Amino acid sequence: MKNKSIIIFIILLLIISSTGCTPQIPASLNIESLREIWRYDAQQSILQPPVSIHEIVTVITAEQTLITLDTISGEEKWRLDTPAQLWPGSLTTTLDAVTLAGQGGRVFALSQKRGIPEWEISIGGEARTAPLLDRYILFVSAAPSENGVQNAIVYALNAATGAGLWEFESRSASLTRAARGGDLLYVGSSAPGDATLYALSAAEGVQQWANQTLEGALTSVTASAESVVVYNTDHHLVALDAATGEIQWQAQSEEPIIWMHIEGDLLLLAAENQLMGWRIDDGSPQWQADLDYPLITPPSLDATRLLILLENGELQTYAVSTGELESSFQSSIAAPTGMTINGNRVFIVNQQGQIFAFDSNE
Repeated sequence: MKNKSIIIFIILLLIISSTGCTPQIPASLNIESLREIWRYDAQQSILQPPVSIHEIVTVITAEQTLITLDTISGEEKWRLDTPAQLWPGSLTTTLDAVTLAGQGGRVFALSQKRGIPEWEISIGGEARTAPLLDRYILFVSAAPSENGVQNAIVYALNAATGAGLWEFESRSASLTRAARGGDLLYVGSSAPGDATLYALSAAEGVQQWANQTLEGALTSVTASAESVVVYNTDHHLVALDAATGEIQWQAQSEEPIIWMHIEGDLLLLAAENQLMGWRIDDGSPQWQADLDYPLITPPSLDATRLLILLENGELQTYAVSTGELESSFQSSIAAPTGMTINGNRVFIVNQQGQIFAFDSNE
């Protein structure tokens, strides 16, 4: 029971660190028609969600071995013992590569097809939160290191080459994962006693405004073109105007929030055993869905559906507008630890190191 609690805690930390990155569900995906097409045994525990693009799915094991498989056949393409101690949740996929962040300020990319190095750079800090890939740019929040800068920095890197595009040095000791909304990039201070939220131009990294009136250390940020929402260690949600940084509303969540996303006029929230939809303009609750088992991976969505994976291996979809349960699929996978979607295929990994591939093509 103790080991199980530790695993769930690690998974929740990974969900929180990846908030702001929401996988999209293709309209053609029907989970009720899913069928298993292959499975693979990595023979090492897997605690992080896989990533997938084109016809490749990549996982990283607890022993920090990268394994890449063919999405159609499940055949192993390559495996590699990573050359650096990696930060949890740093695995990201670009068009042709997987990128990772290691201790000592290392950020590097490997070819998805062959596993050979594409590029590597050393930044002046530690990338302890998951990088954000947006429009071919990799945004990395880096905390100070012993031999690096004194303040946390946001780096914008060319995802194809690793070339630095710009960097912004904050006045904070540590920063949340970046969130993109319209033409602006947002990062918040995650240092105790400093809840500053920074709004930067995504193209150049120039500060547009900073709100220093917030309370508590910030843990996550989500944004749209009109609004930005922050969440802190005191379970406090604050919505701000994206253009000015002025506070629009504030609310206290009854349960710790582990994921949030703005979709249309709704702020979608996930706690460990709950999904919620609040109006983004005033923070008023519109719906709530209670879950029978803990949430394992950040929800995926399209304009009308939320897709989640539960601790018992069940996949469920909920209506974004009402929170009503629409469909479910029982995978019977023991101790799942993550999921990703690629077209009509769903890939689920578990603590035992197995990778399961399901297809919904009928």
